[in-house]
Amino acid sequence: MENSTFGSILENNTALCSPYTDPNWSRALKGGTYVLIMLVSVIGNSLVIYIISSAPSMRTTTNYLIANLAVADLFITCVSMPVVAMVNITGFNNFRSVVTAVIVCKINPLVHGSSMESAIFSLVAISFDRLFAIATPFKKVITFYRLKVILFCIWFFSLLTLSPLLYVIKFVQRNNFYYCYERWPESFDQEQAARAYTVILFLLFYAIPLLIMAVVYPIIIHKLWGRGKGITELLPTYMQRKRRTNRKVLKMLMTVVITFALCWLTFHVRMFLGFFGSTNNIPCALQPHLYFLAFSIAHSNSAITPLIYYFFNATFRNQFQKVFYKLFPRLSQLCGLKGAADDESNATQNISLVRFRSDAIASRQDALVGNDLRTKLGSHRPRKVRYSSPSQSSLQGNQHSL
Repeated sequence: MENSTFGSILENNTALCSPYTDPNWSRALKGGTYVLIMLVSVIGNSLVIYIISSAPSMRTTTNYLIANLAVADLFITCVSMPVVAMVNITGFNNFRSVVTAVIVCKINPLVHGSSMESAIFSLVAISFDRLFAIATPFKKVITFYRLKVILFCIWFFSLLTLSPLLYVIKFVQRNNFYYCYERWPESFDQEQAARAYTVILFLLFYAIPLLIMAVVYPIIIHKLWGRGKGITELLPTYMQRKRRTNRKVLKMLMTVVITFALCWLTFHVRMFLGFFGSTNNIPCALQPHLYFLAFSIAHSNSAITPLIYYFFNATFRNQFQKVFYKLFPRLSQLCGLKGAADDESNATQNISLVRFRSDAIASRQDALVGNDLRTKLGSHRPRKVRYSSPSQSSLQGNQHSL
């Protein structure tokens, strides 16, 4: 067991891999990958926020939660991705500037982790909002006041649980360079404390939320598909169409959740491999590439989510085309996108990204029913820094890369 002194870290570095430098083609490939992810994420999530905030009909509780998810993705994209890309692509995890060390060692893990947690908490809140909308159609459980409380609690709890990183992540100056490492208080066993914290974060911000949604969504599915085919056929035509619309929306939301779970699974696998010593059996030359792959897949979720909205939801697709046409009219015409004039007939469209209610109120022809439907009806360990490859400088310690 290691002593909890920084000197012990330096003495145990023989177990580390020697420094590794990527060939130019590999750096170019990694750099291009992150440029593409960041570009799509910034454009897509910015459009989601703009569309929801600009159209009064889109200002629903669920859509605000979707906007909060987009905000979290933008934080990850603009604050965390450049740092992760720089460390993984260039191989530099030492810094000459103390300001850079503070940003990379302290601020970046806090922003990255809290944004990721805010995203998954938003998904949990969306699932309950949809459940309440179906189970209690005549009662609005999540009001806008309660929504504000939920959003505050999401970000406050996320920042609170990640705040220990501000204390335990240290940086030391040696040979005019600053290095990041993770050091828990002397009263703690360093290795066990880091492992326990890793498991807690995994349970609170990945496993348990996914387990909750794995229970909620089947309940929603049962309520939407529970009726037999014969009973459904007895419903009025517009109610049958409403049920089909609700099912499409549910498929979109479940796709978002499944995509999030699959993408961020690579990140958590990387955390467990790093903090439970399982990387000793991985060849040194392969470790940097595997870590880059884990982060890039996780970060790609920020770019994929807006694309899911685009392909699953006609309203978002139409609004995206409208905004794109205003910014790039000639390019839009070449791509065959609708212009502002072509969209005039949809100016009164009132369907939200995820608006649906149960059949009990499907007959109410009001703002709860989208215009597109009305048209159809006629109406862990100190071996490596978490944000870099394991083959980097021996001065680095293990660091949570949340």
